[in-house]
Amino acid sequence: MPARKSTTERGLGWQHQQDKRRTLARHKDGDPCPCLDLNDCGPACLCRPHGEGLPMYRDAARNPDGMPLELDHTLARSQGGTRGDRLLLATCNRSRGDGTRTTDAVPFTRPEWWTDNWFDVPTTPTPGDGRPGAGDRLVVLLCGPAGAGKTTAARVSGLTVYDRDDPQWTTETQFTTALAQLAADPHARAVVIRAGATSSARAKAAALTGATHIYLLLLDQAELGHRVAHRNRADKHAGLASIRTWFERFDRDDDVEDFPGWAALGIRQAATV
Repeated sequence: MPARKSTTERGLGWQHQQDKRRTLARHKDGDPCPCLDLNDCGPACLCRPHGEGLPMYRDAARNPDGMPLELDHTLARSQGGTRGDRLLLATCNRSRGDGTRTTDAVPFTRPEWWTDNWFDVPTTPTPGDGRPGAGDRLVVLLCGPAGAGKTTAARVSGLTVYDRDDPQWTTETQFTTALAQLAADPHARAVVIRAGATSSARAKAAALTGATHIYLLLLDQAELGHRVAHRNRADKHAGLASIRTWFERFDRDDDVEDFPGWAALGIRQAATV
């Protein structure tokens, strides 16, 4: 059996985010969605009924589907592609899939799973059920200092949460072993909470967990101190000290993105805290 490709080799993970950032930097607002260029845009394409690519914008609210633009692989990963090379409207990208969903016989027929909000994929889709995103691996590495709200944000996602502060993790070795197992799970749907003050620390954590997304959750240092000071926890003083240390070490050399909220990842909040 051939070795399973890494997330980087599959065009996912941290490299995928970096490619998207560079492609967005070159994007001109109003440029048309190129989903029709190869005539393989899929049954839910927004542009085909108009006969031309609809305009695309960095501001998701201005896009026809209200979604952030997504990085597409012209040569699909299933066909051997490894790097995303163009932006598409999110609905067009997810409709296109690997480029095999449109047929000459019924190019406009929408499948049974189609609804107007089909891109709101449940947090635990059933693999192989035919819906876009079904079985997709999603491991979000959420970084930031104490008091930033990482745990709260993670728990409302409905995904499995890996937080070193949880009582179940009695040793660091036990926790890192669990993270390594997470990286090997092709169907993982999880959030991993780490401090990640430096770009090197974030890169190391991403490699350990096989993260598909890396985000930073950050507030003003004074606000963080206020939050931690009013937690009424025994480790309050340690928490305040950790905030100072975090900012002393902090760098953003990797251009890590701010956490955009779960809706940007097609996830509806499953709970409130």
